[in-house]
Amino acid sequence: MNRIPIDEDGGAQLRALREKKKLTVYELSERLGVAQSTISKLETAYARSMPADLLSRWGDALGVVVSYSPPELSFRRKRR
Repeated sequence: MNRIPIDEDGGAQLRALREKKKLTVYELSERLGVAQSTISKLETAYARSMPADLLSRWGDALGVVVSYSPPELSFRRKRR
């Protein structure tokens, strides 16, 4: 399984996206089908990487397209 490295900046970006959509950790974890602790670990960069498919689902849940171009994550709004 392909994994994407997550650093503190990437984790902060993921958290900012979630907060911008006014979702709690619980709500996002329910949408993604993962434990709340997984969300917290990724947002704080305690977990240093995440599966590429989870990153894609995260973007879908928040209505953005997530791109990874080492070493950075980037986000853009999905087209309707």
